Amino acid sequence: MNVDKMTLVLRTAEEEKPRSQTGFTVDLPVGQYIRYKVRPTCGLASSVKHIGMMDDPRYFDDPERTTAEHLWFASGFVEYRIPNYLVGQETASCLTISLEICSEAPYYNDNWPSDITFSINNMDVATWTCPGDFGSKRGQYTPEWWVDTQYGLIKVLSISDEGTFIDGVRFSDVRIDQLNIKTGQELLFRISCSESAANCGGVSLFGKNFGNYPQDIRVTVSV
Repeated sequence: MNVDKMTLVLRTAEEEKPRSQTGFTVDLPVGQYIRYKVRPTCGLASSVKHIGMMDDPRYFDDPERTTAEHLWFASGFVEYRIPNYLVGQETASCLTISLEICSEAPYYNDNWPSDITFSINNMDVATWTCPGDFGSKRGQYTPEWWVDTQYGLIKVLSISDEGTFIDGVRFSDVRIDQLNIKTGQELLFRISCSESAANCGGVSLFGKNFGNYPQDIRVTVSV
């Protein structure tokens, strides 16, 4: 066969860059935890109703928990499994988690400090003291029927080769390589408040239909 025509197609650098070279982003609903241990005051709410009875930890097992847009507990933890979409020999160069969070007081209390610890794969990476449980103003996305805690603060946890940061402020020396995030490894994220903490003020989490920010727990893994 004689070749009488040949076409050369040049792709842009952006087109040549496969998805696996940039990492991935996933949004985790606040009710999609895989483990928990909580102490009252505690509970869950969807955008339309309470899920089960308030202050009864058993309802954290309720199948409807996956629809939760708001959850809270006085002490303990919730733990999430982050999908791991790394391929081949890829390892994570940076892990960023953005979420809306505050303390948990009975009803609400704008001045209610809480020492909240963030952990990755069973390693504590940062403890941040939240100043309060906010309810004196209505949350922009909080349903009208809800009368307690209204919103939280948006916090951005970032772990890279330079250490661990919250909102750009260094919180610990834990580096991304110490977490050894690679293909096939389980990736766990825990949010906790210990009963032995200096400020045991609980945890409140907000989904995209509660609070002031229309997002769930947003996770970005960069390679």
